[in-house]
Amino acid sequence: MTVRFLSGLGCLRVKTIVLTDAVEPTDVQRLQQLVRPISDETEIRSERNLNDPRDLPWRHKKIIQDEFLSDTSPFDLFIYLEDDILLTAENVAYFVAFRQALDRIGFIPSFIRCEYNLAQRRVYSLDQVARQPILPHQKLQIGQATFVNSDFPFCAMYIFDHALARAHLGTRSASQELSLSVESWGVIELASAGQMLENVQSGFANRYLVPVDADTLRPLPACIVHHATDKYTNLDDQHGRLPLDEVFARWP
Repeated sequence: MTVRFLSGLGCLRVKTIVLTDAVEPTDVQRLQQLVRPISDETEIRSERNLNDPRDLPWRHKKIIQDEFLSDTSPFDLFIYLEDDILLTAENVAYFVAFRQALDRIGFIPSFIRCEYNLAQRRVYSLDQVARQPILPHQKLQIGQATFVNSDFPFCAMYIFDHALARAHLGTRSASQELSLSVESWGVIELASAGQMLENVQSGFANRYLVPVDADTLRPLPACIVHHATDKYTNLDDQHGRLPLDEVFARWP
């Protein structure tokens, strides 16, 4: 499903690289059989010599340096996703539309993960574990769009253009070892932090902003990505307990 959504982004060209710790030829062949009918430009890469399975997500950093930023790279965007994130053409178009405007004031357009709760028949936020009153200075107007800064920015993905990619490689967040001093997250979570925690302005929790309805503060569809397993909201877990349209509130 992840590869299928990427293949439908509507871009001139999409190359998908699947990093896996599967090294046995039969396992790799099974993965290739899954994606070949969907995309003829998807590459399965077996990552060997992992000290820990949690090291696997960090192997994508080398692709940024060696391939995306190479002189011969034909690509404008680098997208990192955990394997169960469904990204749409609307998500990418939104990022491109607001990237430069937000960059001028030191921020990055970002995303909110959601899941579908089967019992409630309702969409829930996965990573926002408490309703967040938005302080006046944390709400910014960019043209006709209203953006807010979330205290719970994790979304298991990021998008880079060349400028963000080059800046990232010079920060602690690009190093598995040094990233441990940036935030007290797990190794896997830190791999997808991107630039959210680098050069954060005073008064803000991170560099990520998401668009909301100016009146209701409900997140707009363009920034919503689906966590395809829907597992947390359908389990007894602290995540996935807050309806998506209730994640933000006005400051009293």
